Amino acid sequence: MQDMNNRKRSWLLWTLLGVGGVVLLAGAGLYAAGILKVKEAPYGLKLPRVVARVGEDSIPRDLVYQRMRQHESMRPERFENKDAEAMQRVAADVVDQIIQQRLVLQEAAKLGVAVTDAEVEQQYTRAQANFASQEEFEKKLKEGNTDPQTLRRDIRDYILIQKMDFSLQQQIPVSDQEITDFFEKNKQQLLQDRVRARHILVDNPAQAQEALHLLKQGGKDFAEVARIYSKDEGTKGQGGELGWFTKGQMVPEFEKTVFSLKPGEISQPVQTQFGHHIIQLEEIQSARHQTLADHWGHITNILRSQKWQVQKQAWLNQLRQQTTVWKAPEVSS
Repeated sequence: MQDMNNRKRSWLLWTLLGVGGVVLLAGAGLYAAGILKVKEAPYGLKLPRVVARVGEDSIPRDLVYQRMRQHESMRPERFENKDAEAMQRVAADVVDQIIQQRLVLQEAAKLGVAVTDAEVEQQYTRAQANFASQEEFEKKLKEGNTDPQTLRRDIRDYILIQKMDFSLQQQIPVSDQEITDFFEKNKQQLLQDRVRARHILVDNPAQAQEALHLLKQGGKDFAEVARIYSKDEGTKGQGGELGWFTKGQMVPEFEKTVFSLKPGEISQPVQTQFGHHIIQLEEIQSARHQTLADHWGHITNILRSQKWQVQKQAWLNQLRQQTTVWKAPEVSS
């Protein structure tokens, strides 16, 4: 569920930046800065040096060419017919996407939405985890004509957009009746055995054993040790709290361990792709004991998310009306 996912976003099985996300974001900063240049115009397009402006921000043609190459790798069917008219439509779509991104980033800056370095590093580490080795990861960055510094900057923009999205969703009203109706229609999916747990995430076995010693021999509180030792920036501030989750939401090694524990029990270190975990099971709740009240919060967020998908385009249109946006004729659809 949405609120649960937000709490566990730093290390769950799903990743916000998969391989496609790395490729799509990579290179934007260097191209926008004019550092990297495309030697020849691809796809038979001849675009002006600046293809669009969003307020004071310029969108260079090299960034458009770069994004088109990235789109081709992910949606090759759009590039089967490479005649001039078809490629111009693709270019126009790409420019519109970049304009939309710039509008949201500018609005985030106005509202003071911020991203910490720790948040960027978490996403960067997650991006690396999609590859078998550091060498493979660096190869992919080179293919995207980017480098670690630029990727981090692009990840920062990505997180800003996600934060704006979430912030605006939280302002959407949802009635008690809507929540009740959703619960009644989705009971089978919602009512599953679930657990609530905390974890401490560290880099290596030595750190895991040190934290475990403090818990079992030193009598330290789990939440206190998590705040000091855990590298999971998304949960350490809450003492490693992960909230409720069901089977299928965690990576297999973690899931196997947490569902084998008894309430209050602390696990031995468990290794996953994210590092070494120490887990404390807090509570087990069977499906038959769950009520609407147990799911009220995440149903609210699901409904807000659904409503936001309907309202989002109107909000983007409003931003565009409030901002001076210019597009070159070559990319005007």
